[in-house]
Amino acid sequence: MKKLNTNNFYPAKNYFHDNTTLKLFLNELMKKGKKNNAEKLLENSLNILKKHEFKNPIRVLFKAIETFKPFVYSKQIRRGRYTLNIPAGLKEKKQQTSAIKWIIDGAKKRGKKNFSQNLAEEIIDILNNKGFAIKFRDESFNLANTNKANLRTKVF
Repeated sequence: MKKLNTNNFYPAKNYFHDNTTLKLFLNELMKKGKKNNAEKLLENSLNILKKHEFKNPIRVLFKAIETFKPFVYSKQIRRGRYTLNIPAGLKEKKQQTSAIKWIIDGAKKRGKKNFSQNLAEEIIDILNNKGFAIKFRDESFNLANTNKANLRTKVF
């Protein structure tokens, strides 16, 4: 049996598997089925957040996801030879998965060698309303906002 590391902030590694949001985050982080590596990356980035004087880094991650969630997206629909972008609302699950994907993509675009450090910095930047991921969300919102006039077209 593996000895628990007392320096960590969470009681056991099973905490990652008990929470649905952390499960989603781990599954998006995972590459080629290597969940153990994803757990280590998330654990390291949460430890980096703890070093930045956040008392509960998991709560900070949840707050970043909650504040970052997109509410609308643009659906492309063809009408004859025209392609229309029609704004539509997102369900709660899709909001969460899009936020997590954009956070991870923003961390990948940072370009430093250490991905855990990039992920921690991206989470901090989201809380400060900066970073690559904020650009993704704003672009999506602006696209939906500019195509509000297409809402009148019958889709279904």
